[in-house]
Amino acid sequence: MSKVYADIVFLRGDEADEAMKILEECGEDELFDYLSQWDLGTYDNCDVTDEPRAGGSDTVIRRGDYIISYNENYNYVGMEKIGRKV
Repeated sequence: MSKVYADIVFLRGDEADEAMKILEECGEDELFDYLSQWDLGTYDNCDVTDEPRAGGSDTVIRRGDYIISYNENYNYVGMEKIGRKV
């Protein structure tokens, strides 16, 4: 079985300001907790890809089956969940 990546949340621009402030002031663990609020546990309507969405200049954090990628220069942050293709 191969991996798939389900998009949980992607915030950019003004939408990402709070998440980036949490990252700067509280760290990666708090950022993970903040972004986790968008994980509703259902992925039927999520955008699913075969590759993670992180760009080459992104910082990537992995927590279990979750990937957070962010870029402070472009002010965006996203969370994906890794699953298995059946």
